[in-house]
Amino acid sequence: LICHNRNTNDCSNTNDEMTSPIVNQQDITSIQSEDKYIEEDMKTYQNINESEMETIEEKIEHYQRLVERDMMRKGALICHNRNSLNGSNNASEEMRASLIANLQDITPIQSGVKYIEEETQANQNITKSEREITCSLVSFENIMSVSKQATLNGHSHFISSLACYEMKNKTYLASGSYDCTIKLWCLNPEALHKTLVGHKMPVTSIVKFENHVAPFLASASEDKIIKIWNLSTNNCTITLGGHSGPIYDLVAFNDKDDRTYLGSCSKGGSINIWDIDNCSIITNVVAHKRGVYALAFYVINGTPCLASAGYSTMIVEWRKLDTSWEDLKNMGTIETDHHSPIQKLVSYEIDDSVYLASGSYDKKIKIWDMEHHSLVATLAGHESCVRSLVVLVHSGSPCLISGDSNGSVKMWDLSNYSLLKTISNSSNGAVHSLSTMIVDGKPTLAVGFDEVIELWSE
Repeated sequence: LICHNRNTNDCSNTNDEMTSPIVNQQDITSIQSEDKYIEEDMKTYQNINESEMETIEEKIEHYQRLVERDMMRKGALICHNRNSLNGSNNASEEMRASLIANLQDITPIQSGVKYIEEETQANQNITKSEREITCSLVSFENIMSVSKQATLNGHSHFISSLACYEMKNKTYLASGSYDCTIKLWCLNPEALHKTLVGHKMPVTSIVKFENHVAPFLASASEDKIIKIWNLSTNNCTITLGGHSGPIYDLVAFNDKDDRTYLGSCSKGGSINIWDIDNCSIITNVVAHKRGVYALAFYVINGTPCLASAGYSTMIVEWRKLDTSWEDLKNMGTIETDHHSPIQKLVSYEIDDSVYLASGSYDKKIKIWDMEHHSLVATLAGHESCVRSLVVLVHSGSPCLISGDSNGSVKMWDLSNYSLLKTISNSSNGAVHSLSTMIVDGKPTLAVGFDEVIELWSE
């Protein structure tokens, strides 16, 4: 079912009866019955005469297509049902054992993917530095001097999320939209590079990460699905399902074991922690009674932490206590005094202290000391819902950029919590997303409005 849907370009809305691609015993049985067909199909691919392959790229493409399809089928089967069966009193021990046993099937597939990535990298002579994604804060000499340099048009609905990455000495910007698509833009020069189609409902969040040096993009949607895209090939390699409602936010992070993890939150109030290497849900917690709209990852005294917030206006902090993310402990709740749901969270550090900024529908931004769970400052000035936040460096000091529903962008000095500047552009609609990057040596701020993206630089 997932393999069929990933090739469907229809972005029409689905009804509430669409839960997840695999949710019950009947679906599991029907997919498992395909094993014989898939094994035969694999033999067909393996029997292709090498003389019929003109180049090594064609051989890699044939093998990768098969591996990706089989990984998606097995990985999604486990990810969907492991989560649903563990919470089901009617699930048999035999079924649980069968699903867990399928984890072993993924190992050889992952080995094949590793081989493909290594051979593709050698063939294309792509170095590690060319594939690195910039993750540190972008530094501006004077953020108040920025002005619009370019406009990217192409989406037909508002831009919910932005993420930048670098590859082959070029800077790219990924944009997720409520038109159900993800667009990849080359920024030097500005041009649409690729449109990724796969989600059936609005794309709510995207996040970039690296896994075994290769750049990837994770996307979440109201269709309750997470998709993993290989940015080297622009193909969807994994589809994950496990949430019972629309997914609102994603965070990606690496732990001390150098493994890649993904955090996701949903309308149902739950948070999932995913091990991307094994395509599996490590932890599922019910974090809030209502929808969770925002997540933020940070580290306090060497301990990985996750903050969640949403409709309830509370911030809940979670910490990994032992060697596995299965040991996720609720470290307490912060009563924020926001009068409306929290829309966005972003973390940052000053002098080794971790702070969290929360933007709310009540038009305010609050700054929190996360080590002591205390309020540091309240930033007032927006005239509508604060929808987006990003932290950058301005003249050597951290600076918070915030966007609201009226199309206003405000710049705040986080050393004294003063307002530096306001830029209003209501003609393009609300500011749903913000991101920073370096383009041809220039620090750049990307602003995602209703249907267009503006690039601002000094």
